[in-house]
Amino acid sequence: MRKIISVWLFWLAFSLLLLSSADGAALEGIIELFDSTNISMSGQHYELVDGEKASLYGFVTECWVVQGTEIYQIDCKTLADVGYVDRARVTLENGAVRKVEVLKLLQ
Repeated sequence: MRKIISVWLFWLAFSLLLLSSADGAALEGIIELFDSTNISMSGQHYELVDGEKASLYGFVTECWVVQGTEIYQIDCKTLADVGYVDRARVTLENGAVRKVEVLKLLQ
């Protein structure tokens, strides 16, 4: 009986891990590196999609700044010039960055 429960708990934990890394997942944290082609967040690298790659993914990465209840679209190249974001929410799709929402940026 214990073995059955252990196996069941293992598969439950494994399933939750897969679901948390699935496309469409939103990650929140510090973007340590933000350049014109990718971002680095919690030691993982994620690709930004520009106009040249849009046909492969079906979208172009969008960047937004959240200030209180307001949200503004910003050019991702502007964030690449800064090079980092103190706190952001990143939405993934097809293994690439669909949307970046800047929640906190100190300069």
